[in-house]
Amino acid sequence: SRPGELFHLLNILDPRSWPNWYEYARRFCAAKQTRWGFDTSGASNVEELHNKVRGYFLRRKKDEILTELPPRIFVDIPVTLDDNIQKQYNTAEKDLVRYLKNIGRVDREIAKTLAAEKLTRLNVLRMLCSSGKVAAAKELIENIIDGDEKVIVYASFVGPLETLKKHFGDKAVIITGQTPIADRQSAVKRFQADVGVQVFLGGYKSAATGITLTKAKTFIGIDYPFNPSDLAQSIDRMHRIGQTANSVNVFQLVAHGTIDDDMKILLAKKQDLFDKIIDGKVSPGKEKKMIDIVVDGILKKYN
Repeated sequence: SRPGELFHLLNILDPRSWPNWYEYARRFCAAKQTRWGFDTSGASNVEELHNKVRGYFLRRKKDEILTELPPRIFVDIPVTLDDNIQKQYNTAEKDLVRYLKNIGRVDREIAKTLAAEKLTRLNVLRMLCSSGKVAAAKELIENIIDGDEKVIVYASFVGPLETLKKHFGDKAVIITGQTPIADRQSAVKRFQADVGVQVFLGGYKSAATGITLTKAKTFIGIDYPFNPSDLAQSIDRMHRIGQTANSVNVFQLVAHGTIDDDMKILLAKKQDLFDKIIDGKVSPGKEKKMIDIVVDGILKKYN
């Protein structure tokens, strides 16, 4: 997500070339000393960093190697949150705005402590937004399975997935962080082999790697994860060797006017930074703290 996360890998690989964290941070993390600590959450001189690290890895992209895989069709599906959830969301969002503005008024040392709650409060908005799209997800899933097709559905939070599992019953299997290890492969096998199991429900963190779900040709994302690689890996559960469809569909449920809009921008910014450092794709624009992208988007609505 940021250059600071790369240093320790480089230090392990080549400690002579990368011996000093503070020098690295000042050069590539836009580091600065603040009253509340050494801030290394930024990015700077990313083109130079790319030129220095590109000799440490051999990168082959899937679309260059697995040319037989079908194209992916990405579609954002606008949805409206359930009325009750929308009211809760509005209240939580206004509370967050008041909280953020109050942080700016208190002593900086106190603000440091309060800022630790920022991510937690943002996740409340994400969770409410995800829960408010369950009804829309049900309708979309039913339309897909009524055509005798299978579908994989991913979310960041367990609640919406469990609600969908209860609704679809034996037609669905689920893997979340709460799923016992012994039951995970069984769920995958049932989805792949049993024609009666048409829905796979998974968490972006708990079901994004190590499993094959090629019996589906449709992916539904209920919400956005914080990391673009989690989203890409989840989609790749069906877009991999063994996929025989002519194309695969990636549907993302988006509630415009909510944190979804800011999360989409956040993922694009993180992917852009990755592309700059790893692939050397330089694009103009000043780097910004990632979490501030989401916060600023919410604050703008109330300015």
